Amino acid sequence: MASKTSMDMPAVAPLATKMAIYGFSIVIPLLALIVMFVLLSRFDLEEKLPQMRQEIADRREKGCINSFEKTGFE
Repeated sequence: MASKTSMDMPAVAPLATKMAIYGFSIVIPLLALIVMFVLLSRFDLEEKLPQMRQEIADRREKGCINSFEKTGFE
């Protein structure tokens, strides 16, 4: 009877390898998604934009913004 070589045996991944694949393909992207969702949910530009525009208009009236400065808001 011939001895079995590594080519004849099925390849079995160690538990550490399986956990690494699981972590890199599911857990880390899920955590990144949760962190991005929390950060973006706190981004409330729609509420702050009118106040920002008013502050810029006030600065223009006072002469604090020169004519060569462009704000991009108006």
